[in-house]
Amino acid sequence: MNSVREPVVSVFINPLQELVKYTPSEHPDYAATTEALDMMRSVCSIINEARRRVEKLEAIADWQATVEGWEGYDVTDTCNEKIMEGSLVKISAGNTQERQFFLFDNLFVYCKKSTIL
Repeated sequence: MNSVREPVVSVFINPLQELVKYTPSEHPDYAATTEALDMMRSVCSIINEARRRVEKLEAIADWQATVEGWEGYDVTDTCNEKIMEGSLVKISAGNTQERQFFLFDNLFVYCKKSTIL
């Protein structure tokens, strides 16, 4: 389970689930309690999504640090996700050169394999 989500679940959701479980549906606080549980589940969902975005950005930053001689802006300034990577053959003036490519949501990067640490 996500390290950020774990405290939210144990502090808020678990007690609310128990409270809903043992509160009769005809009790005057039942509707408010179930609403609070639904709201906390939504908060957990938002926290999880934010954490996933941070992890993707960290992975992009880690990748960029492995590219020797990187010039230009940080990829994380414009990209949120690496979609695909692989090898391509560049053909120029009859010569072929193997290149490594990286496709991000807003950027396409290719470089020599030797520049990837």
